[in-house]
Amino acid sequence: MKQVYAPANLAEAHMLAHMLEQNGVAAHVHGEALLGGVGELPAGGLLQLMVAKDDYDRARALIAEWERSSASPADETTRKPRAPIWMGLIVFVIGVGGGWMLKTAAEQSVLPITSDEVRSDVNNDGSDDTIYSYRIGATYPFKGVFDLNFDGTMDATERYNASGVTITRDADENGDGFVESHTTYTDANPIRTSIDRNRDGLPDIQVHFRNGVVSHEEIRELSGGGVVRVNYYANFLLNRSESDLDGDGFAETVRTYNEAGEITSTQTRSQN
Repeated sequence: MKQVYAPANLAEAHMLAHMLEQNGVAAHVHGEALLGGVGELPAGGLLQLMVAKDDYDRARALIAEWERSSASPADETTRKPRAPIWMGLIVFVIGVGGGWMLKTAAEQSVLPITSDEVRSDVNNDGSDDTIYSYRIGATYPFKGVFDLNFDGTMDATERYNASGVTITRDADENGDGFVESHTTYTDANPIRTSIDRNRDGLPDIQVHFRNGVVSHEEIRELSGGGVVRVNYYANFLLNRSESDLDGDGFAETVRTYNEAGEITSTQTRSQN
């Protein structure tokens, strides 16, 4: 395998991988597990889009074409929807006077009025894959929705604060039509991702982050019981786990791992 592109974020990585696959090039997103639910946050060089060596030249050509089409100002202008007449009247009121109250309320997300949208068709299939929504007078979007696997259905929704920084992300990561993951952010860093695998409304996996990097994850029983395993990470790799193998509520089995993910030691501890 050979790196063909360094995606800026997880959404871009999946979009490009599916674009390549639709053009007959098998692609793999390497480093996704290290990011967890960071979504649109910068990947910090952790993500790699990998293809077979024989497919490298074709993949580079496809990505280069995508970069050219994405950077076209004319393309974005043609996709920008025309504002309705009543929107023009509101803008006129704002310009004449007294409208600053409406503008301030919109920027503070008091009035949920969408004044504009920016849409992108990443894989040029005629369907929008990314939609950013803006409020009146706001510089940054308050919401973004994404079709991660190019199936015509939006799979992820992100919410942003007034400065355009992500505050939450809900996503159907596996493309089965159910939104199973919810990620919360503080100061642009993911804090926790909750994953509901069996659709019962309760988190089965909780991934915790420190400074935007996975620190540990808790795996719970699907029946809604307690934690059966905790995985701890260091330098982006799994290095220790604690497991409750007998189901008594106490994690008695402790394992350590090397950089290849192989078990290097197993210990059994008691509650006393």
